[in-house]
Amino acid sequence: MTVLASVSLATFLVTSLAATQFRSQPLPPSNRLARDEALRQSVTQLEDQNRALKARIQGLQAGVKAGEDESARRSSAFQQVKAQLDDEKLIAGLTALHGAGLTILLHDGSDPNDPGDRSLGWTIHYQDLQDIVNVLWASGAEAIAVNGQRIVPNTAFHYAGVNILVNNASRLSGPYTVTALGDPSSLSGGIGNPDQLAELKSRSRIYRLGVQLRSQAAVARTLAAQDDTSVALLINDLNRANNQLLQQGVALSQQEAQIRDALTAGGTDAKAIQKELTTLREVNGEVPVHGPGLHIRIQGTIMDFELQDALNNLRNAGAEAIALNGQRIISSTPVQSRGNSLLINGHAVSSPLSLLVIGDPEQLGPAADLSASSLQTRVQVEIQRQTDLVITEVVTPRPLIYAQLGK
Repeated sequence: MTVLASVSLATFLVTSLAATQFRSQPLPPSNRLARDEALRQSVTQLEDQNRALKARIQGLQAGVKAGEDESARRSSAFQQVKAQLDDEKLIAGLTALHGAGLTILLHDGSDPNDPGDRSLGWTIHYQDLQDIVNVLWASGAEAIAVNGQRIVPNTAFHYAGVNILVNNASRLSGPYTVTALGDPSSLSGGIGNPDQLAELKSRSRIYRLGVQLRSQAAVARTLAAQDDTSVALLINDLNRANNQLLQQGVALSQQEAQIRDALTAGGTDAKAIQKELTTLREVNGEVPVHGPGLHIRIQGTIMDFELQDALNNLRNAGAEAIALNGQRIISSTPVQSRGNSLLINGHAVSSPLSLLVIGDPEQLGPAADLSASSLQTRVQVEIQRQTDLVITEVVTPRPLIYAQLGK
């Protein structure tokens, strides 16, 4: 080995040994404190981040739970409102029903061909159908149809030439089939009562009118709800005041479907159908209402058929709500005479009579005048137009015992 090589090797060994000795020496106290502080700061930052993340997660969890609770609440509210709507549709005649009941068949009798007989007593009049329906309601009928036309809360009967007009849209011609769901014995007992339908029964004997009763454990004919097209046609022919109400009733199914879709997409608001529910309740007479209309005062005694004719005229003119002496009246409200009093759904009312009718006064006025003209020969009638009538009386829906959801 040369001298140069020996020097280089010695230098390398000394340098390496010095470096090794330098690295193995402990940090000075000042450097150790700095490193510990840096570590503590890192830990603190991580702990802060951890707490923030936990808080964020808790917030998200709370938000998710709140969303789930709200979704469940809205879903529950929707189901409750939907169930209420289904009930109102039953009452409003928008749902098909079937069950035990009574069928009444009517047809014209024999024309006497007597020039002196101008009574047309041998034909079935709209008043006959109206009276039969009235007796059936009073006997506990839960649903009624005439020639397939459902009797709804605003139904009125009238003439249309030689035909009978029902619901202001459907022209019916004989023979007539009145189908009622309810207790068959009670319904047949009401029709067979000698004190009921006396004039029709008398004409039946004289002119051989066809009046047949068929009591059945289960009426074969289903009281079908109006399909969308039929109801739309019906609505288009109804008077202005009734159109909007029934259109809303027909549109309920579509709106319910839209709400279900919204619920599936992430939630719904029961208020979307609450207004429609309220409207149906108004039509069914189940809630207090107020608005413009007529206050008709009658001093004297009138018969049930006279009141029914007046109610028919007013409904055809767009009456939206009616009450008489504190009794709310819809088409299923029985109206009967008893001595000098009227029975409204079993409650006696007597003169003076106070009839409140909510609707467009301009439309209702001529109809009220027409009824008054036939009554004023023996009673006093006063008609006042008012900008805001209040009807607080309500109708309690009767439970369905015999009628079931339709086939």
